[in-house]
Amino acid sequence: MNVWLLVRRDDLARELTRMARLARAMHKRAEAVLAFGDGRLTIALPGMRTAIPADGKWVPSVRVPARILLDFGRRLPKEDPFLLKVEEDHLVLGGHAIPCQRDHPELRLVRLPLNASPADILRVASMYTPEEIERSGLSPLVRQAQARHKRGRPEPRVIWLPLYPSLADILRVAAMCTPEEIEQSGLAHRVRRAQARRRRLVAQAGVLLAPLGISTDDLNQLVDKCLRELPVVMREGL
Repeated sequence: MNVWLLVRRDDLARELTRMARLARAMHKRAEAVLAFGDGRLTIALPGMRTAIPADGKWVPSVRVPARILLDFGRRLPKEDPFLLKVEEDHLVLGGHAIPCQRDHPELRLVRLPLNASPADILRVASMYTPEEIERSGLSPLVRQAQARHKRGRPEPRVIWLPLYPSLADILRVAAMCTPEEIEQSGLAHRVRRAQARRRRLVAQAGVLLAPLGISTDDLNQLVDKCLRELPVVMREGL
């Protein structure tokens, strides 16, 4: 059976680069699951998922080492449309082969929450079969969590952001998590940048609303309410 998909090169490069930017060590120890349906290629990592338009013939899903796939996003060949195909036990991307595993359609796909705790990961082992865990790309995470549990050393808490975080999402992390958790999750720079952007918004709003005599506390509450109700996507570089 021929197994292939055509996607726009820019779509694939953009989403792989974005996922690599947000991925933590835990993501990269897992496997990425590539599936196709309704004219879209879905790329899934634990608690993280994206989809791009695609056309072709595909197996139910293919698993590849996440670290290799994410690193490949920065050096995609220039061909467009971009061809993905499966040849025996390799996923071929523009002439480069990545080891892969094809999965069986009857196996369930395990879903982990975005901020999966060590208990969430350990619970997977009791609720799903080894084959279902493997198909979902979670075997490395489950094995590590089980090993840490046996040693009495729980997995450190890691904070994850949505794939397209708003300014309010990042500020919420700053309010709910400790500085150590933010630093450990690799989010310190993004939090500092979001806080600086909020301060600029408050200052700009203060200038515009100065004739109304609004207090500083009311001004801060107004800005926070606007950020919650009219989410501003925190684009890189802003």
